[in-house]
Amino acid sequence: MLLIFILFWIVLNGKITGEIIGAGIVISLLVFIFACRYLGYSLKRDVRFLKKIPVVCWYLGNLILEVIKATASVMRFIFSFKYEVEPVLVHFTVDFKTDIGRVMMANYITLTPGTITVDVDGNDFTVHCLDKDFSQGIDECLMIRIIKKVEE
Repeated sequence: MLLIFILFWIVLNGKITGEIIGAGIVISLLVFIFACRYLGYSLKRDVRFLKKIPVVCWYLGNLILEVIKATASVMRFIFSFKYEVEPVLVHFTVDFKTDIGRVMMANYITLTPGTITVDVDGNDFTVHCLDKDFSQGIDECLMIRIIKKVEE
């Protein structure tokens, strides 16, 4: 985090001189100490965050893939006259440990076209699906396992 503060200082100044780097190190160190003492920041959080980067990238990659697949499915409904849309509400429970896991799952559902999270009550999710085919396997999807790894 200290390195980020220093780099941010240099970017905001627009030049690299000895005085700017020296002042940036001193000011960044003071901000870092303030953050550690009064804002509850710790180096352990940085280490935990760095360890989760591969899992978060896996989450984002899977999210993009699912958005593309769901977009294709929704477009099939829009441009085809033979498919009849059958909306459905789905209720399921997933045992997430943290609110971040619940938010990630709710956002995953809402960001994929054809589904929207209607309600989250603890670990109980209510999802509106554009078609009943979109609801199949929603409570056992790969994203649930990925989010549980993020929560660890």
